Amino acid sequence: MKFLQVILLTLTLLLVVPLLVESSSSSSSSDNSLVSNITRGSSLSFNDTSPYWLSPSGNLAFGFYPLQWYPGRYVVGIWFFKSSKQTLVWTANVNEFPLHTPSSILFTDQGKLVLRTENKDLLLLPNVPEPASYAKMQDDGNFVLYGSDSQIVWQSFDYPTDTILGGQKLRPQIDLISGIYRLSVSRTDGFVAIYRKTIVDQDGDSEGDITEESVSVISAGDSLSRPVTLSLDIDGKLYLANSDAEVVKVFYQDKRKQQVKDDGDYIYRATLSSIGRLNLYKERINGGGNNNTQDNPHQKSSATMVWSSSPKTDITTGDDVRPNHHASDTVLMVMLILFCIGLGVFAMYRYCTSKVNKDESGGCLELGTRT
Repeated sequence: MKFLQVILLTLTLLLVVPLLVESSSSSSSSDNSLVSNITRGSSLSFNDTSPYWLSPSGNLAFGFYPLQWYPGRYVVGIWFFKSSKQTLVWTANVNEFPLHTPSSILFTDQGKLVLRTENKDLLLLPNVPEPASYAKMQDDGNFVLYGSDSQIVWQSFDYPTDTILGGQKLRPQIDLISGIYRLSVSRTDGFVAIYRKTIVDQDGDSEGDITEESVSVISAGDSLSRPVTLSLDIDGKLYLANSDAEVVKVFYQDKRKQQVKDDGDYIYRATLSSIGRLNLYKERINGGGNNNTQDNPHQKSSATMVWSSSPKTDITTGDDVRPNHHASDTVLMVMLILFCIGLGVFAMYRYCTSKVNKDESGGCLELGTRT
């Protein structure tokens, strides 16, 4: 009996101890990037196993983001860390080229965030008005620098790139930029439009003049007595509001929010696309606690488009449903080629079936051999 008890105890230890060790190891490794406050002296390196700082939930990350469409290049940004799309929602130094050399981010003792490359040190956030004592990557997607009295001295919500998130407002004189497109809101009348940069080569030189033209008017605007801002709340309501927080115009509101219970964490985001459209998405960001979609495909879902500034956009897929002229041209070309082939076959048939074009054995004479 004692021998059996010893066997059971040994088997239990062999099973439980490795699990405890693995759990301890995984929790300690995740704690390296999962921090509440980022303090002076902290650093990130692109060569690190985890080159980012996570929000308290671990759903969002700030750090080095590898560009999938540009292998070997990366940017400093904020993204949905557990989302299946790994969506990038903010980028530092948006006008700079993507990084390609080993780099690091240093939170200096002087309270500045510095980007260090092989050649030089650059201020990662050059418009910070005063030294920061600590920083936080928040669960709402806002990266915030705090001063000595815990006051906000800088936040990414004030300097969006191509996206605003739930709870974020597009400040006056701040535009969304995506490639050659720019979304701008007129403070005085609520005129919301998307502009496209074009190069006009009037003198025949190689550079030309850069001009802008309006390609989409989202809101024609009205005569308003107070300045307005474009806002997106955490429940997905996209609207214009004046300085007294009065709603002037609503572009989209999720009326099902109170009726449907979400089984995961979601964030709404309004993104200016690379083809000049403002699209509103609802995206799961927590991954359901599982980073492997093959284990449970229902734990992670793609972002769902719920509204678009273009009425010609299929919001279920995000695809442009306007006629595809390029596809039409291709079909016409194929039809023309097939017609020509058919015409040639018919002409050859008529030639060979003519008695004057047959040889002595009844076969078809080669062209140019008839006498």
